[in-house]
Amino acid sequence: MSPNEILAAIERKEVVMLNVPYGNYYIGQQGQLFSLNHASPKEIRPVRTNTGEYCVTLYVPELKSFKLAELMLTTFSRLPNPGETPCYRNCEPSDCRIDNLYWGDTKEDLKWRSELVVTQTRQVIGSFDETTSLSNVAMVKYYCNRAFMNDLSTFLMQLNRFLLSTALSQRDRDKLQRILSDISDMTTSTMLNVEKLRSLVDFKSEDNELRSLFEEFSNVLANNRAAYNVL
Repeated sequence: MSPNEILAAIERKEVVMLNVPYGNYYIGQQGQLFSLNHASPKEIRPVRTNTGEYCVTLYVPELKSFKLAELMLTTFSRLPNPGETPCYRNCEPSDCRIDNLYWGDTKEDLKWRSELVVTQTRQVIGSFDETTSLSNVAMVKYYCNRAFMNDLSTFLMQLNRFLLSTALSQRDRDKLQRILSDISDMTTSTMLNVEKLRSLVDFKSEDNELRSLFEEFSNVLANNRAAYNVL
């Protein structure tokens, strides 16, 4: 948007002042973000993180990073209650329309993260055929074949069902958040590092069932190593 279009949107109240302690920032219900801290109004473009969420850095008055979804909710909905975090109804963190956002607890946060990883994995599986070689995989910027992606998808679906039906400790939930984020990062690698993944799923949980789920997947990785074209 041009400076004049930004000012017109403010005058029409299509965008409102951001709920931050300092700075002249405006935000719209579709996730548009603008700054009037300079001589000419300008649009701020968020940066997408490795979790798929959008973040922005604002001067308030020191530089501080915010999730775009957090800014949307605090402006158009309400402030979070203790333990709440921004969540996405369609499990797509790039969709920051206010209608897609809500404050949720850690269980809800893990739900959309897990479902997102499952969806990404299914998309990766669809990019392979049964004869895909490791060299071809590198060309499409994924690091393994259909056998591995099927095993990973099965594990993630089991994990997602478990998360929706079980009350976990905060410590376990924090660990799972990091693991899901790391698995999402690994799906953009160009080669398989089985030892790194096995280390990632070496999960020491307080919940016996969850610990067994990770141990089972670790065994799957070990037993199916040859099928993944790993020397």
